[in-house]
Amino acid sequence: MDKRPKTIQDSAKENYILCEECEHYLSVLEQLVSGAFSSWPQKVGVGEYKLTKNAFLDVVDCSTANPLVVRLLVYSLFWRASISNHGLFNNFKIADDIEDMLRQELMRFKATSRTDFQKIIETTGPSMFLPYSMISARSFKDESANVLMAPQTEDPYCLIVDRFSFMLFTSVDQMHPVAVQPFSNTSSDHCRLMIFSEDLWYDIMVHGSIGLLAKAATQQKR
Repeated sequence: MDKRPKTIQDSAKENYILCEECEHYLSVLEQLVSGAFSSWPQKVGVGEYKLTKNAFLDVVDCSTANPLVVRLLVYSLFWRASISNHGLFNNFKIADDIEDMLRQELMRFKATSRTDFQKIIETTGPSMFLPYSMISARSFKDESANVLMAPQTEDPYCLIVDRFSFMLFTSVDQMHPVAVQPFSNTSSDHCRLMIFSEDLWYDIMVHGSIGLLAKAATQQKR
């Protein structure tokens, strides 16, 4: 079995895997969140987001983004990849109980328009929380490439979607307390984005070393 991450130049599309209403709902999530991340350098520049420099990476606190909406989008990415029949995701599968938790949480906020969705999130609170990490880079060697990778990892589960990488953990205790926890989303009010250098992103995400990153991201067991 080939366990290496698979890469394609455009996001994988599947027809009929979800009902039309669910497709509309996930599209609403994507539209609401896309601007929060694609323009993070500009938002840092005007003081809307706060950037903190660290020894090996920077961290952006996306303080004006809605952490619940961002979290739902991240959950939707992992859930869709796990239920997908696309060949890209043959080796990607979330544990059944976690997959069902994600599905149930997503369905609590299901809406087919921005207006309806805004009404729901104003009156409905989250029923669960799984910590996660988000990673991007300051710049990219190929600005036009869209990359999608689904490595065969488990706790954390990992995805690379275009210029962003995501790691989903089953608990905060699984996260490395020094290398990952301080820069990740470990509570429901967090919306943090790690920023790698161009070279570090290329070495880990493009060259396929994200599996090693996933191992390093977990709490060491004695």
